[in-house]
Amino acid sequence: MQDVSPHQKMGALRGQSLRKGVHSRRVRSYFAAVQLSACGCLDEERAGTVSALLCSTVSGINILVARIGTGFLPQVFYTSISMFTAGLVGWILVFLRPIRGELAALSPRMTLKMLVIGAGVAAAFLSMFTGVSLTAVSNSFLLQTEVIYAMVCGYLLLKERISWGQVAASLVLVTGDVMVMTEGLIQQANVGDFLFLVAPFFFTVTNIMAKDVMKTVDPSIVVAFRYMSGGLLLLFVQALMGIEKLVLGMESSLTLLVLIQGLLLATSSLFSHLAMKMINISKASAIFLTYPVISAIVAILFLGEKVTPVRSVGAAMIFISVLYIARLRSTTRDAARSI
Repeated sequence: MQDVSPHQKMGALRGQSLRKGVHSRRVRSYFAAVQLSACGCLDEERAGTVSALLCSTVSGINILVARIGTGFLPQVFYTSISMFTAGLVGWILVFLRPIRGELAALSPRMTLKMLVIGAGVAAAFLSMFTGVSLTAVSNSFLLQTEVIYAMVCGYLLLKERISWGQVAASLVLVTGDVMVMTEGLIQQANVGDFLFLVAPFFFTVTNIMAKDVMKTVDPSIVVAFRYMSGGLLLLFVQALMGIEKLVLGMESSLTLLVLIQGLLLATSSLFSHLAMKMINISKASAIFLTYPVISAIVAILFLGEKVTPVRSVGAAMIFISVLYIARLRSTTRDAARSI
C-alpha cells in the first residue's frame, strides 16, 4: 500500500471541499447564491427566487415601520424623505463598489429612462396616498392586483411564458392576501379604490422599464436613481403644501425611524431589482406579494395582534401558492418554442 504524505492528504481534502462547494445545491447565504450565479455554478433561477423571497421578507418589516412612521408624520412627507434616504443608501452602495465607471458610461437616454422610473414610482406612491385619504385602509388589498398587471404586461411586452398553473396559483395568492389584510371584511368601493388600482399599474410599468435598463446597468445604480429622483419629486410636492414646519419639528426619534425606513426600503428594492433581473417579472411580482404574511407574523409576535381563522387560511393559501410558483422556471415563449 502506497504511503500518502500529510501534504497530499491535505490537498485531497481541499480538492473534495472545493468540488462540494461548486456542485452543492445548498447555498448557505443569499450573497453566496448571487456569486455562484455570476460564475455559472448556480443557475439564475434559484438566485432570483431567493432574492424575491428576501425582498418580500424585508418588505413585510418595512410595512410595519411605515405604519408607525405615518402615525406621526404626513404620509407624503414621510414617504418622500424615506425614498430620498433610500436613494442616498443606493448611492453609497454605488460608490463603495467597483461600478463607478458605469456612471460615466451612462448615455443621456439611459439616464432619462431611470429618471422616468423615479417619476413613475413617485406617481404610484401619490396614488396610494390619495387613495388612503378617500377610502378605507382595509381596501388597500386592491394593491395586490400588481401580480395581475405583471402577468399581462409580462406576457404581452416581455413575451414571458406563463402557464395556466401559474395564473391559478397567482389568483389563489391574491385571494390569500385579501383574507390576511381584510379578514374577509371589504368596505364599499369609491374613487380611492380606483387609485389603489392605478398605483400597482405604475409599479408594474416602472419594473418593466427597470428590467430593460438592468440589461446594461447595475441594479444598485437603478435603485439609487429610482429612489433619489422619486424622493425629490415627492419632496417638491410636499414643499408646495408646506414642508418647513415638518422638517424643523422632527424629533430625533423620528429622524432615526426615517433612516431605518430608508435602509429597509433600499434593501428590499435592491433584492427586488436583483430578482427582476434574473427571473420573469410575473414570477417575481407574485413572490413579492407574500409580504402581508411577514407583516402579520411580526405584528402577532411583537405588536400583540390576534390570530384569526380567516388570516390563518389566507396565510396557508399564500404559502402553498408561493411553493408552487417558486418551482416554476422563468422563460420566454420564443425560448420555449426553440427547445
